[in-house]
Amino acid sequence: MAKCTYCRCQISDGSAIEVCDNCGTRVWGPKMFRAIKSNMEEARSRGDLEQGSV
Repeated sequence: MAKCTYCRCQISDGSAIEVCDNCGTRVWGPKMFRAIKSNMEEARSRGDLEQGSV
């Protein structure tokens, strides 16, 4: 399992970002964090997060 960048709690491996919901909401606020998660999920589904991987 992956770990949150801020609090080091475990998050699912399928997450597009390495920040838990609790920390993400505290850092960016609920509305911005939802937008960030949505955009990262879309980028992952398009394959944009895989660029540079061999």
